[in-house]
Amino acid sequence: MCSSELWMGVSGGSWMGAWYAQLHPKQAGRIVLDSNTQFTTDWRTSFADMPMGVQRRYDQQFLPWLARQHKTYGLGSTTKATRASVERLRAQVGKGRVTGMTPFAFDLSIFQALYQDEAFPVLAQAMSTTTKSLAKTKGKVTMRLPGDDVQLAPALLATTTVRTAILCNDGPYLRTPASFEKEFGQQRAKYSLLGPHFGFLLGPCAYWPYKPKPAPSIDGSGGVPTMLMVQNELDPATPIEGARKAHAANRATRLVVAKGQGAHGAFFSGVPNPCVDKATLTFLQQGTLPAKDLTCAGLPLPGEKK
Repeated sequence: MCSSELWMGVSGGSWMGAWYAQLHPKQAGRIVLDSNTQFTTDWRTSFADMPMGVQRRYDQQFLPWLARQHKTYGLGSTTKATRASVERLRAQVGKGRVTGMTPFAFDLSIFQALYQDEAFPVLAQAMSTTTKSLAKTKGKVTMRLPGDDVQLAPALLATTTVRTAILCNDGPYLRTPASFEKEFGQQRAKYSLLGPHFGFLLGPCAYWPYKPKPAPSIDGSGGVPTMLMVQNELDPATPIEGARKAHAANRATRLVVAKGQGAHGAFFSGVPNPCVDKATLTFLQQGTLPAKDLTCAGLPLPGEKK
């Protein structure tokens, strides 16, 4: 949302907010950038960190949490065991034993669930129920994961069209399929969850016919008012590495980090973090920024106290 006074930009909106402030500093007021892209560089560079961020959230938060919840879901009491349980289920999906589900849809559904902590129990229950059903029958079973049909939504198709135009027309790309095959192969080797599918974001750029125009420097100079950046440390979609680089490269920013928190959305999130909310609302309502960069304690994952 935006006006001459306030801007609350989440994810891609952080990019828009930073650029708006740079291009129109006299019209910019109190700007909050949540779940930050690396808005001081091109989209190509910023998006390159997403497979790493998704894999980290999966490895360091979801699988260990699932192991601690073994009594509830029965998918293993160690991270190694829960990973093996998910891989066995994915293999069954690949054999066609789960109606209407493909490995691609399975992986994207996990990715979708990693956006919010509240989706962890939903994802875990779906995996647990399906695993038990497969063990009881030699036939097919049904399974519904968070976001497993999101790719069919007309709104997402429209969003994907606009996003493709922005990504492909924004930065320097090698315009050959071979260059993308090499990059996606490297991502696949390092980040098994999203790496194999990263092509659905950037692959069309191999055939994009237009050349990008030079972009301005988004460095916070020229009277840009200080903007508040809020960021979860383990955000999967917009990793903190990009947020820190943008913060370092833009003098008109103050950074608040929720340590150990992993949802995509620090202030604009389903579960409020009191420390992040206080800093954000104090700025939006009163115009007062934290005196310096701030680190807040992250929230516990569902069903846990720390």
